[in-house]
Amino acid sequence: MGKVKHSSTVDKVAMELIKNPLATQEEISLNIGVHRSNVSRSMKKAQEFAPKDERVINLTDTDFKILQLTQKETIVRLEDREARKEINSRDLTYIGDVAAKRYTIFRGEITDAQGGLKELSPADKDAVAQALKDNGLG
Repeated sequence: MGKVKHSSTVDKVAMELIKNPLATQEEISLNIGVHRSNVSRSMKKAQEFAPKDERVINLTDTDFKILQLTQKETIVRLEDREARKEINSRDLTYIGDVAAKRYTIFRGEITDAQGGLKELSPADKDAVAQALKDNGLG
């Protein structure tokens, strides 16, 4: 795998989405200096090429792991009466929202029909473990 050929606007839009997957088309437009309609078209193209780009695969694999850890941490804190008093749910929600949005943009839906996280395939589990190791997280 590796880099996939595409226009520089598509690459700029993809990088903006990687940095801030919650950014609006207007924000991206202002950040990279192109018309909003170009951002919309480029977002669609970025979603097509990005799943083939190793950098995005590694990042979204890490996002999936972050979502799993965020869910586990939320459950632990909610079950512990003392920890529940100190929980900053906005922080946990924001972290989860960013990871879920970026994963969905570049890899598709992250949840199953019941709204839970999809089970990773053995190959995806290996990729997540490698991505975490590569990023000093595992």
